[in-house]
Amino acid sequence: RYTELKEGFLWDQKLKRLSHKNIEVSLTANEKTVLELFIKNIERKFTDIEIFNHLYDYNPDKEFSNNSIKSLVKRLRKKMPHDSIQTHKNLGYSLVL
Repeated sequence: RYTELKEGFLWDQKLKRLSHKNIEVSLTANEKTVLELFIKNIERKFTDIEIFNHLYDYNPDKEFSNNSIKSLVKRLRKKMPHDSIQTHKNLGYSLVL
């Protein structure tokens, strides 16, 4: 039910909640979705388009934006332990516990 991250962070899979030392970290719905994707696939690398498709379920009405995914990952990084989300040049992003 719980996934321990670095630096005292904890992900509650059932409640979809990130906490740090028992204090909830505020995450948007998209941030939670991406974090859950990473946690369920530890160390797997996800490209921007894979993250986009996961978020928007291949919705043909939603136009892909590389910048929106980069911004989302950047915001999520700021709320996570240092160096938890790794960038792999030309391969994507992964979560490192």
